[in-house]
Amino acid sequence: MFGRTDSRLPIGPVELAVCFCIAIECLLINALVVAHAPALSLDSLGPVALAYHGKEPRPLGVAVVIVVLLLGSFLPRGARVASLVFVGGAMANFASPLIWSRGIPDYLVLGWPDVILNVPDVLMIVTGVVIAASIGSELVRRARPFDACGGGQGQTSRGCPCSTK
Repeated sequence: MFGRTDSRLPIGPVELAVCFCIAIECLLINALVVAHAPALSLDSLGPVALAYHGKEPRPLGVAVVIVVLLLGSFLPRGARVASLVFVGGAMANFASPLIWSRGIPDYLVLGWPDVILNVPDVLMIVTGVVIAASIGSELVRRARPFDACGGGQGQTSRGCPCSTK
């Protein structure tokens, strides 16, 4: 991992601008749905129906988003992009209660597992899986031995059963 990430720059203004752009796009999608989707009721159960939940950002949630943003500079390129999308989606959810007095708009109704989400939630779930898979694959790659002798590049060590000397 160090060989691949030593040349990477830390999170900078361009990455933060990407996060803000994703947050703005998510908020625009939320605004479009709020303007046109029917309210969630017994007559309108989805797949698109509007409901609000009034959640203010919690300190632990903010801390998780900061960790994901900082972790992004150590991840491979695909996971780094995923971390920026994750942060952008979280920023949209953090800003939603400031825009809509009723709370965060949720409008994607899923019958199973009986949840209602919005686009930023979906982005955060998908990119969270990508980040976790990237971290897992990196840990597996690091745990794999180079070869049976431990040399790694055709070198043999003393006492190795495959040593010819």
